[in-house]
Amino acid sequence: MYTIPVTDEEGLLYSSEALSKVIEETFSLNEPAGSNVGIFTTSKNKATDIYQRLTVTQLNTESLQSMANSLVVISIDEHSTNSNEAIHNLLLSGRNKYFDMTLQIVMTKASELGYCVEYTAVDGTTSFAVIQDVQIQLISTDLENIEMNVQPTAEKLDWMLSAEVQQELHALEKENKKSDREYFTHVVNFEALGTDEIKRLGFSPDSFFHMALQVAQYKTFGMMRCPCVGLIKKEPNAYALQIQKI
Repeated sequence: MYTIPVTDEEGLLYSSEALSKVIEETFSLNEPAGSNVGIFTTSKNKATDIYQRLTVTQLNTESLQSMANSLVVISIDEHSTNSNEAIHNLLLSGRNKYFDMTLQIVMTKASELGYCVEYTAVDGTTSFAVIQDVQIQLISTDLENIEMNVQPTAEKLDWMLSAEVQQELHALEKENKKSDREYFTHVVNFEALGTDEIKRLGFSPDSFFHMALQVAQYKTFGMMRCPCVGLIKKEPNAYALQIQKI
């Protein structure tokens, strides 16, 4: 893991060209892979305990705080060979991931781009607005007018891991691989019903999506695994109607 500043000491933004250059240089470094510390974020039931054991040292605390303070995490998917694999790994793979980050950008070697959103701290609508703005800027032909003498540099995040924590991380990697193999991913672009039609029916698009997701879970697993508390509070009548129809 490396951290790269987006502004200089005076708060001035580095150009996207300068940032892209240092990111490419960092990814091209011929260094052995370190411990996959981010794998602890794949287990919500064990993450807190491992986090507390990591923070017993100042070095780990500083590295974790650097992650928490970052605007975004950028990771490379080095294993996907096609778009379907890339989407599957985006959702499930714990390699090169840090799922506790509010916004994470995942890139494949084929220059495909995906986003992981953890919306505990920020509502998903806000995150997707940021993503849309990023996408617009990626395809924009507007030229930046940023000239700076000082260029950003990447700083490696170091870790001090006890044998016990390393063993726990290794076990979580095995659990994640097992969970990964248990899922089959098939992507369908549903275009028959959009936000305008959903609003016309008297639902919020967000609530409609969560209700559809829970119906799909029920049809797949035969039980309601993850009822959305926020949805129940927001649309209690619609939620009751959903349960009745199931």
